[in-house]
Amino acid sequence: MSISLLSPGSAYIHSCPRATTFDDSLPLLAVHLSLPLVEVPGQADHCSMSPDKFGPVGADIGPTVRFGDAMTARTILEAGATEGGFSVVEHLLAPKELAAPLHMHSREDEFTVVTKGRVGFLLGENVFHAGPGELVRKPRDQWHTFWNADEEPAQVLELISPAGFEQYFQEIAPFFPDNAPPDLEGMARANVKYGLQMDFESLPRLIDRFGLARPMEMDGEAPLQS
Repeated sequence: MSISLLSPGSAYIHSCPRATTFDDSLPLLAVHLSLPLVEVPGQADHCSMSPDKFGPVGADIGPTVRFGDAMTARTILEAGATEGGFSVVEHLLAPKELAAPLHMHSREDEFTVVTKGRVGFLLGENVFHAGPGELVRKPRDQWHTFWNADEEPAQVLELISPAGFEQYFQEIAPFFPDNAPPDLEGMARANVKYGLQMDFESLPRLIDRFGLARPMEMDGEAPLQS
């Protein structure tokens, strides 16, 4: 069996006919978050996790990328652990930190579980907040971003389905050198590779609208096309 996390506070159990749904391990996550599980009839189960990948994942497991002094991206589960079904990335956000400019994925859906703090989200024209234990669905082909809305650090788990985009963070890490402006042209090339659209010009509007800290991307020269 597998689950799709379709909206904050709900989880639907069904069969797994394609790579864009989650696998058997995720009902445990739903139970941990006290989400209601609703059985949905479907095809026979033929999606499974690699049999040699099981058990708890430690807090020090997985490659971690740090962007400046604040945001981090730690890959907890990569594509090989789930046969490409999904991946999990942990983000730490400093107080009032914006995670990214407005952006839109074309290949994957994202599901954000807030584990610490209060996180703001902009999806299309909708603005809302989520706290620990709450889940937010961010479908592909929708402009969105998120940020730490409080004065204390925040932490989220990003579930990405199907897997693959978790490699993006390691790929763009060299474009954020210490003591130098970020290379936004290089980042834009990576965006194209991963089917990601990004609006760098949204940064001033976002920080003014939501009272956020100045992101390091504003120190770089925005590409003509992103």
